[in-house]
Amino acid sequence: MNTDLKTIDILYLGGIIWLLIQLFGLNITVCPMKLLYGIPCPACGTTRGIILITEGRIIDGVLSNPNSIIIFPIIFMYPIIRLYDCFTHKTCSQKIYLTAEAKMGKKILYIPFVITEVIIWALNIYSKK
Repeated sequence: MNTDLKTIDILYLGGIIWLLIQLFGLNITVCPMKLLYGIPCPACGTTRGIILITEGRIIDGVLSNPNSIIIFPIIFMYPIIRLYDCFTHKTCSQKIYLTAEAKMGKKILYIPFVITEVIIWALNIYSKK
């Protein structure tokens, strides 16, 4: 197994554990930027957004953080793809990872991504999430 995929697996499990902790109402701020400087980062509100989407409040989830609508399907697709790879001995997850990594390195995708994140960050700061 690719070392990058092992890291992603660990991060995925950590994210799921974090999401479950938040679902049970433990409201902890772990954003270093918010803790150190008092301003939210571009990812602030994503967990809340995912929870809102799971409750069927899609608009509220997107308003909490637009990244939520991108991350939400990944949360459900990732374990399915990993299990498929496990049972079929294929490398779909590795191919998807390598394709995404290659595409994100191209300026044509990288620049709009960064601009979008800066806009989300400005909205987070403006709304004081």
